[in-house]
Amino acid sequence: MVVENDGVRNTASDLTTNGHGRMPLAMLVGLSAVVLFWRVGERPLLDWEEARYAQVAREMLTSGNWVDLSWNNAPYFNKPPLLFWAIALSFQTFGESEWAVRLPGVLCGIGSVGLVYMLGQQLYGRVSGLGASCLLLSLYPFLTHGSRQCAPDALLLFWSLLALLAFWRGQQDARWRVIVGIALGAGALTKGIAAVIPLLVIVSFCAWQQQLQVLRTRWFLFGTGLTLWTLTSRDMRVL
Repeated sequence: MVVENDGVRNTASDLTTNGHGRMPLAMLVGLSAVVLFWRVGERPLLDWEEARYAQVAREMLTSGNWVDLSWNNAPYFNKPPLLFWAIALSFQTFGESEWAVRLPGVLCGIGSVGLVYMLGQQLYGRVSGLGASCLLLSLYPFLTHGSRQCAPDALLLFWSLLALLAFWRGQQDARWRVIVGIALGAGALTKGIAAVIPLLVIVSFCAWQQQLQVLRTRWFLFGTGLTLWTLTSRDMRVL
């Protein structure tokens, strides 16, 4: 896709590869890290969600079984495994603590802010990207379930935004479309059928733009097939 502005033509990829595009992104990532990491480990875990997720990850490490989840030594089928894998890796690296439990959400929150900036920049320009990312960083739901609490929503938001950005970049390079499928598959491993929402957005956009042929390219079909396989797999079928 080519963007025209007062006679100046730039490819969408140039918007994030030049120095002017990287500086605001780096500043946003730094600001997000300060905001989201600030005293994130000082609060005790929430009695229900955070404590339960931490216990499932702890039992995963204790048993060495990273596929069959358990909670209080009973089978646990309420959520797919990606969040628990992330928490378990955090435990292995930093030890068991409130900070380690919330680390995956914080990292995904920082990534989500950066993805919103990149997507907004490519769609409407740098100012819009900055405004949208700063707005996201100021929202209370984002500062809780979207980043600073241990919840699958933070990971799902990151994978959904990555899928949308990859689809848009796929307008210039079809190989980006496989990242759409990888992101959707990771979203399915995070929160099951909810990962289909960005796929519906993509399909609706293609229908509106009369570009349904995009959905038949081998890269997009491969990625979508990966998502469907994830959702229907025997060990991952948690909707």
